[in-house]
Amino acid sequence: MRVQVKLYSIFRLPIQNYDAQRGIEVELPPESRLTDLFDQLKIEMRKISMVRINGNLSRDYCYILKDGDMVELFPLFGGG
Repeated sequence: MRVQVKLYSIFRLPIQNYDAQRGIEVELPPESRLTDLFDQLKIEMRKISMVRINGNLSRDYCYILKDGDMVELFPLFGGG
């Protein structure tokens, strides 16, 4: 199963030649959950502030991904 993933801010840094317009395509086994995607990308859940799946905000990290889903991951933001 393949999902399209868009990463924002510091999540992009470890991925060489990241294309901000397209994101990246990630291959996962069928029935993979959102947490499996985080593991594959080596992104800690505690560092994620927001997840959108196919344009909709999701707080269900146990969501079972479907082939062709678009996942957007936003890191925690800080400032002062």
